[in-house]
Amino acid sequence: MLPKSAKTEKILKQAMDSKGFDQKYSVEQLIMNTTLYSVYLVSESEHPGAKDAVLLIEHLPANEPTAHLLPVQIRESASKTETIKKITDAVEHHFAQKDGSSS
Repeated sequence: MLPKSAKTEKILKQAMDSKGFDQKYSVEQLIMNTTLYSVYLVSESEHPGAKDAVLLIEHLPANEPTAHLLPVQIRESASKTETIKKITDAVEHHFAQKDGSSS
């Protein structure tokens, strides 16, 4: 469920520590791991299992990993498909905003 490799675990820990997310959020589930970024479903430590945010960690080659907390609202009764769609929409929105600000 959580990071499978030592490298992925190190990137997650580094990103969580750098933003102070480790104090406020707990990782619920690894959603996606690519060569350029990883996506985790996280919840506030005070509300475990709430599924109220997505942690996007960009780990581009030759750059330090950067962490972004993306808000999502996932109902407790949401299906797996609905959950993945909400997460995908949040990640796509982040990258669209980022692309728009660099032009």
